Amino acid sequence: MIVAGSVVGLAFALLFMLLFLVRRLGNRWLWSRALRFARPVLRELYAADLAAAANSVLQAQPVEIRLSRLKEHAWKDPAAVEALTEGLKQNGFSDAGAYAIDKFPGAVVRLMVNEWSSCCAAVYEHQQAGVWADVVGLYGGGGTCCCSSGKDPGLPARLRPPGTKIEYLPGADAWALYARWQAIRVAEGLIKITAAEIAGRFEEVWAREMDWRTQEELLPEEARAFKYGKPMPAAEARRAGFFDVAAFVMAAANVALMLAALFAARDYWPVGNGPWREALWHTLVPLLLFVWLFLNSVRTEGPIARAVVWAMLLVVSYPFFLGTVYFGEVWANGVYDTGQPAVHAAAVLDAKATGRRERDHYVTLRAWSPGRDTERLRVTKEQYLRLRPGSTVARVTTRPGFLGHEWLVGLDFEN
Repeated sequence: MIVAGSVVGLAFALLFMLLFLVRRLGNRWLWSRALRFARPVLRELYAADLAAAANSVLQAQPVEIRLSRLKEHAWKDPAAVEALTEGLKQNGFSDAGAYAIDKFPGAVVRLMVNEWSSCCAAVYEHQQAGVWADVVGLYGGGGTCCCSSGKDPGLPARLRPPGTKIEYLPGADAWALYARWQAIRVAEGLIKITAAEIAGRFEEVWAREMDWRTQEELLPEEARAFKYGKPMPAAEARRAGFFDVAAFVMAAANVALMLAALFAARDYWPVGNGPWREALWHTLVPLLLFVWLFLNSVRTEGPIARAVVWAMLLVVSYPFFLGTVYFGEVWANGVYDTGQPAVHAAAVLDAKATGRRERDHYVTLRAWSPGRDTERLRVTKEQYLRLRPGSTVARVTTRPGFLGHEWLVGLDFEN
């Protein structure tokens, strides 16, 4: 992992040095092409940094707050506060007092209750955010239903506790807000709230939401969407799940194919290296498809992490895909071979037993084909015990192979 990370880091350093030189040379065509290549990398780096910054802000929110009732308060925008308050009163809400929030200096909230509809309302005034209102219903199981006239912050639904339902109607008046709340709320299970207990309920709902939020974090793609006010990429999550399943199926299918190809190729073993060169090239197509599928499902925090995953995935999965392609080509080379067998006489030069407890036995023969000096073949233990290097002669029967790779049909020895 350290080596792969170092290689990737060096590659990115060279990339940005090249970009700098291209810019200094003043070639606009090269610069535009370089930017087209680098922009996705820079965007992902930016998204990772943006997610880290956004998560630090979200995690810094206080888990608990306390409301302090204000006897008198001079609103900075009394007209806006009065319009929302009077509209709520005309819809059956009664005033429950104005409160300061201890962890948010400069924020004041006027709480209101509607016992007939089993809901409450909060009219906020904040130095930066301005004035807005929420109409909220609380359920016995801890869930909430809320309509807000504030701006949608764009947080993904998973950052809210289960049972939390919220809709944003930016700039809506009290009548529209209350009417929409009545349309989306489920009446069954709503708790009746009194003016005496509303402040405590407000603190409880805040603590529940913050406790849940501290256990979750924004992903880089979510942070980028949040930054530009776009909807959260729920479709991306479904897409990632699809690619995750597809990558797993392809990996499992490849292992099964490799074992099947190995079993099928056992009677067509090539003389020499076999179709290694072809297999090296042919492996790239399924391997890169697998890596592409996997990287479309993986969630990493930036291009360097993804590049390290790419490098490690290639290293780990390459032998499995190479084995499948190689054994498959060995099988095809033999099973579709229509050439005539040939018998070669070759002197035995050496014989060795290798492996654990010397279970594997090999013989080295003088090569019968031009371009090679020797051939190394595997033999049985009985054949190995009868070998006399220097005097034994091997009778090797081969066929030319469908793909042009000579393969072993039979092997006998004469002393």
